Amino acid sequence: MKIEQTFEVRADADAVFAALNDLERVVPCLPGARITGREGDTFRGELHVGFMRLNGTVAITHSDPAARVLHLHTGHHGAIVSVAERDGVADVTAAADLAEIGGIALFGGLVQDLSGRLLRDFGNCLSHKLEAEAAA
Repeated sequence: MKIEQTFEVRADADAVFAALNDLERVVPCLPGARITGREGDTFRGELHVGFMRLNGTVAITHSDPAARVLHLHTGHHGAIVSVAERDGVADVTAAADLAEIGGIALFGGLVQDLSGRLLRDFGNCLSHKLEAEAAA
């Protein structure tokens, strides 16, 4: 199952890309997510969404500031995050190809809807966070 969601962050695209490269800085903006540990460049964490609780790891495996493209790997899946400038805001696109196993196969439509909502909330939170940091 492929998931691709685009959301807006009200900040400069370079600032958004820099923030996304700092997982400890941005994970608190993802509703239900928290980092529980770190080993080198790999972070352990958990995500609680409704009745689902996921535990796992995530690492940034590639970061290209010139293209504003970031590759994440969870151990099972990869994701590509890209940031584009549009009229003074950043459009962030997150794309992942998830295996059709377990709950994902059963709840594919729900996963699509939840990921869209979570990422919109994440974008709003990151917008406020970056605005507050710029004002400080």
